[in-house]
Amino acid sequence: MLGAHVDGTKAQFTRIRVRLRHLDAWAALAGFALTPDQSTGKLTLTFEKPDAPFAPLANGARVTLSQEAGWSWPTVCGGQLERQVSIEVLDMPPTTYRDLDRSIVKPLMNLLTLAVDAECPLVAEMVSVGPEHPWLTVHHAAQQNPAAEIIPLPRILLPLSETGMEGVAAWLDSIGRLGPLPSVVARVASSSDDTVEAQLLELSSVAEGLHRLLLPHRQRMTKEQASEARRKAVEAVKDLAEDVRNAVEAALHHLTDQSYPRRLLDLAEHVKHAVPGVTGNTAEWKKRVTSARNDFAHKLEHGFLDEATAEESVAVLLSLRWLLTGLLLLQTGIDPAVLGDRLIGHESYQLFLTQAQAWLPAVYGNNQSPIA
Repeated sequence: MLGAHVDGTKAQFTRIRVRLRHLDAWAALAGFALTPDQSTGKLTLTFEKPDAPFAPLANGARVTLSQEAGWSWPTVCGGQLERQVSIEVLDMPPTTYRDLDRSIVKPLMNLLTLAVDAECPLVAEMVSVGPEHPWLTVHHAAQQNPAAEIIPLPRILLPLSETGMEGVAAWLDSIGRLGPLPSVVARVASSSDDTVEAQLLELSSVAEGLHRLLLPHRQRMTKEQASEARRKAVEAVKDLAEDVRNAVEAALHHLTDQSYPRRLLDLAEHVKHAVPGVTGNTAEWKKRVTSARNDFAHKLEHGFLDEATAEESVAVLLSLRWLLTGLLLLQTGIDPAVLGDRLIGHESYQLFLTQAQAWLPAVYGNNQSPIA
């Protein structure tokens, strides 16, 4: 950290400013105007800084956007007027840098990666002890270069205009309890470095984890019913060997847990309006995902059996990627139907639906997917 002496990893801060790749495109703030005068050949480029929206967090902090304008002096070839947008979280309870990275920086990277549908790594970061203290510039190996080009707004899945800063605040308030799971989904969504096998195993496991965390009320039976079943089962095996009794009793502790196929059905139902058509024929989709989770590890010894199997695996992988992306973006508080409309008009999602019909017709054939 440059700008002051800090007390090592114990130093605490109440403000953070984060700049991410594609943040400017996602925010899509107004402010620039070009006024051409055809009669004189005069071109006038102006910038007027718009008001920055803000929203409160549950801990009393505020999340907002900061804007820094700059320019280069004109030469015989021209000049440049530009703006850089950052996300600021202000008035936080005193927090160490490591906790800020876990609770603010990484969640914002995940949100933009899912919302922009492109990798959004950290570009620049600053922290401050408080309003009366200077901003300290943070440098570390995770920072990367800014975007080489601006992504057109129509290509962004969920821009700021759809969620508002309230959606960003809702994300930061709710996403911490999900641990590393959003990071796994964001990484798979933005990168294809891993093999299909590895990504499929990751996302099929994340699906169960997110079900447990986001839909905890979905249970196979009530606690009272489970207690009664457990009591009768223990009574029935009391005459068996001790190791057998112990194994039965251990298994009985999970009676209220949903089965994995049931969890998939719950997830499909939960996102049916937010991610239209993502599971096609849901009953068939559930079977394919369950099969991938249960026996895919055995297939790793021999790789894909043939090209058809490979395409089916990719279709299942992409279905999980989009389902979990929609599930996570709902944590911004966006209306499921609004998110659904955004996805139906999103080029990458449309490509998935088209490919899935060819690669996995048993699930996505017969026009079961809502292709616009």
